[in-house]
Amino acid sequence: MRSLSHFSIFLFGCGSTLRIQHLGDNKYQPLAPNAEIAGLLAQIYTAADIFVNPTREENYPTVNMESLACGTPVITYNTGGSIEAVDENTGRIVQQGDIEGLVKCIVEICNDKNKESTR
Repeated sequence: MRSLSHFSIFLFGCGSTLRIQHLGDNKYQPLAPNAEIAGLLAQIYTAADIFVNPTREENYPTVNMESLACGTPVITYNTGGSIEAVDENTGRIVQQGDIEGLVKCIVEICNDKNKESTR
C-alpha cells in the first residue's frame, strides 16, 4: 500500500476537546449548531478531499449526504443507515472498527484524486 506524503486532518464538531487525542499540527474546530453554520459546512465539505465518518451508530446521517452533495466522497463504517448513500461511485464502506481499512481507503481515494489531477 502506498502512503501519503502530506495530509492534514481537520475535525469539526460539537464534542469536548478533552476527548480529542494529540493531533500534532492538525486542528480541531468546535462548531455550535446555528443557521450560519450551513454555508461554512458547505465550504468545508467542498474543500475536503474526503469526508470520513467512522460512526458506530447511525440512523441516516445527513453529514454523509451533505458531503456527497458537495462532491466529496465519504468513507464510513458499515453501521445502520450510514451506508445508504455510499457506494463504489461515492466513497467506501469499511467494517466497523477496522482502522487499517479506513487508512487504506483514505490512501486509495487520495491516490486516485492525485492521478486524476495529473492527467
